Amino acid sequence: MVFVHHSLLTATFLAPHPALLPRLIERLRHETLRCLQIAEHIPTALLEELIASGDRQLLQGLAAGDNRRAWFDSRRAPAVPGGTRRKDALLRLAALGDPALAKPLFDSEVWELRIAVLTAAAARPDDPGWRLPGGLVDTLLCARGLDEFAFAVCAPFSDVAEWARKHLGERFPPNDQVFVCRRVAKLGGASALRGILEEGSPASVTAGVLRQAVKAQDPIAVFPYDARAFELVDGTYKERLLFPSDLAPASGSGSGPGPTALPPDERREPAEASDWCVPASRIEELLALDDPEINAKIFLYAQPTDEQRSAILEGRPFDPDAPAGKRLPLSEDLVASIRSNSGGWLWSSYASGHPELARAVLGKYKLLTPARRLALVTALWERSGRDAVQALLDETRFPGRRPKRHPLTYETHRAVQQALNAPDGLGRLREMLAHAQSPEGQRDFLLSLRSEAQCFNGGKAIVKEMDDQPPWAELIDAHRHEPLHEHLLAVLAERQDVPKELRKDCAAALVRLRHPDHARCRSSEPRTAPGLLRHHPEPHEDWLRLAYRYEELTPTDTLREARPARAVVQHLLGLFPTRLDQSLIRPYRCAHAQARRMAYAQLGTDPDAWAMAARLLPEFEGTFPELLTTAAAVIS
Repeated sequence: MVFVHHSLLTATFLAPHPALLPRLIERLRHETLRCLQIAEHIPTALLEELIASGDRQLLQGLAAGDNRRAWFDSRRAPAVPGGTRRKDALLRLAALGDPALAKPLFDSEVWELRIAVLTAAAARPDDPGWRLPGGLVDTLLCARGLDEFAFAVCAPFSDVAEWARKHLGERFPPNDQVFVCRRVAKLGGASALRGILEEGSPASVTAGVLRQAVKAQDPIAVFPYDARAFELVDGTYKERLLFPSDLAPASGSGSGPGPTALPPDERREPAEASDWCVPASRIEELLALDDPEINAKIFLYAQPTDEQRSAILEGRPFDPDAPAGKRLPLSEDLVASIRSNSGGWLWSSYASGHPELARAVLGKYKLLTPARRLALVTALWERSGRDAVQALLDETRFPGRRPKRHPLTYETHRAVQQALNAPDGLGRLREMLAHAQSPEGQRDFLLSLRSEAQCFNGGKAIVKEMDDQPPWAELIDAHRHEPLHEHLLAVLAERQDVPKELRKDCAAALVRLRHPDHARCRSSEPRTAPGLLRHHPEPHEDWLRLAYRYEELTPTDTLREARPARAVVQHLLGLFPTRLDQSLIRPYRCAHAQARRMAYAQLGTDPDAWAMAARLLPEFEGTFPELLTTAAAVIS
């Protein structure tokens, strides 16, 4: 017999009319039992049929399955049209109050399921099925764990609850007794706690907590946390219970324990500029003093704007009456702090013109665009002079960089060296920088990126260096004359602001290049997404979602063209709906309905044909329509 994977069988039961289910279950009984034991989704029609028919074997298979793991998996699983999450199906079984099903459901150790089982048992506690050997009553009377004992205390069977209340004190140490009572408070409230006080023999610490809990409006809040603290008793550290009051802040201390206060002689009152909460208006007044030390404190400790930070790094005066061309020095503390900063301070200092920061930037970061490289060199010349630029070009060691090759590219290095040899070198650098920063210069640089490594490995960072604003108008014009390189198109496709003139080609390039087998395609023409779907089996889940997102494919395309059929069924069954964008929910529903229509058109209402399709599915290598045609042909 060919084994049918549970997800494939679930799909089989989702499609046919409910009237077909009894005969289909009979023909696929072994596979159905396995499906019920492990599937995250149970077809709703199948569940209703089993409950209505009272099929004991299959219902017990569902109740005794891998429920602890499947419970938590199905809570995260998306909904499936016509399917019921496993946790909801198990709660439905628990609500039946069937003693034969209740025992395996209780043994699953799932808190919510155990509550549902006891709630259903409370509606019919006199049913003799609860007291059969090995049944629910025997399980509660044999309780060993803390949770199990709490359920025994709150059991709807009077003899079980009385036994548990009396034996609580002798079974567990005080810490565990309090833990059990906290669980009892959640299950049975103050009345269940009162029963322990009146009938049991809890330890003194437990009894004290119980008296407070019985009187409290919220009994659970009285109990300690499930944790341990320590206290010194007779020179030895002993475990003690950790109560909420141990973690609560002292009266008048705010929302939590504050920092330990330093002795008066160790306190250091910070300067006003170092205050994180100094208002923006006061920051402007302090910056207008043009004091490098104050500027450094504001940069490091206050909240200046990005423009103010850039001005501090570049040494631009804030005083409107400052002489033209004046540059404020950077304090040694500020330079050292920026060099050691692991965030964005060092990155943003590329145009500071400070020799140490320029070397540090080149040592830690790779400047990807000519504009960013020229901006660093031009700022260094403007602030520190020609000799500082020459020293940077002659430098062979940069902090943090292992390769001996200079971090500036060969083209930039040569252009800067030529500018140093020219009488108007700074002017030439400024001209080159202006061109590199212009839309035309940005376009020329982007068009020069031809390899996958250049685009995919650094494409997003390159665009970010362009102030995160690609030269769209120039790129559109270039694309009209000659199509842009597909790797560049793929990088641009992921941006939200892609113009409509480029959007379709960008999406097609991205979907094509993200296909795992695109590099092995021998066709001289780039294959489209439908072509890749037809020619490469086992389409990857992530690639299909990407193709849907960029509207290069629809779920119906996958249903008709993808192979093998088992991958199509698992894909369409497993996506809906939370793993899909909202815009895809309707196309997915259409594909689901189309699959049902195709199945009915080929298989009709013959249960043998449906069973044959389910058994062919695991090893069939063709498409879903071909599977249906083959199953119908075999039966006929």
